[in-house]
Amino acid sequence: KSDFVEAHYGLGIVFHEIGQLEYMIDHLEKVVNIQPNLAEAHNLTGVGLEELGRLDESVKSYQTAVKIDPNFSEAYNNLGNILKKLGRLDEAVKSYQKALEISPDFPALHNNLGNAFKELGQLDDALKSYKDALSYNPDFPDSLSNLGIIYFKLGQLEKSVQFYEKAIKINPIFKEAYNNLGNAFKRLNQFDKAVEAYKKAIEINPNFFDAYNSLGL
Repeated sequence: KSDFVEAHYGLGIVFHEIGQLEYMIDHLEKVVNIQPNLAEAHNLTGVGLEELGRLDESVKSYQTAVKIDPNFSEAYNNLGNILKKLGRLDEAVKSYQKALEISPDFPALHNNLGNAFKELGQLDDALKSYKDALSYNPDFPDSLSNLGIIYFKLGQLEKSVQFYEKAIKINPIFKEAYNNLGNAFKRLNQFDKAVEAYKKAIEINPNFFDAYNSLGL
């Protein structure tokens, strides 16, 4: 049985890598039929179901994974991501917080928690989460950019610009940060700099419609 589990699990991973998600799910279902308490298989099933757009089923798979293994921080993070997609933000916050109890030094988890707080309008909590992420990785561009967003919302435009520019320095193809930088410059009435930032976003991705809208095109 252990050989069958290993074979089906390996095939599930392979089919995931090549985008054959239905086959992936099929093999992972065979795994959990043989070994129902394999948390990793339930978590990976949740990933496949999420990519197929079967979000409610994905939630159940992640919940099963963390029920089997209460210290499975990756599954808690995945559960938080899907709950956030479903608009179940308070539940997402709790899931991210549980993941952080297990893995407090993982910057992306703090960033994800900050994103949930941001959507809830809890800007102070979001600010703290993004700063926590940077305490573990000062060069984490997503959190730098997100701090720019929060400071923009708080009307602290010069600070907003500083954090967008830091994010771009680390990730020079961060089109969203360029677009947001343009918005901050526009609010500061620095229109030439705003246009330059929007054009840079479009140069990175010619199909980035937010930047075209910002330019008024």
